[in-house]
Amino acid sequence: MGADAGRAGLVAEGSVDAFADAGSDTHRIVDLAAAMLTVPAAGGAVLDVHGRPLELDPDLTRRWSGVVAATPQLAEELAAAIAG
Repeated sequence: MGADAGRAGLVAEGSVDAFADAGSDTHRIVDLAAAMLTVPAAGGAVLDVHGRPLELDPDLTRRWSGVVAATPQLAEELAAAIAG
């Protein structure tokens, strides 16, 4: 993924509404950690498509399907759409 911190910054500043992993469990915690700090501070939300808690864990084998959105409602709607 590589540029997820940049994408999270775009969500936090309002340039884009959201980005998401389309259910492939690609994100590691290092991909989502910056978003977990900046996006909620700007009024948005970061969550997992499958409802799993995002946990700061040094185990880099753990994966999530992250949704980063400008509002909690949008994050929930995207997660529901991706999860089917």
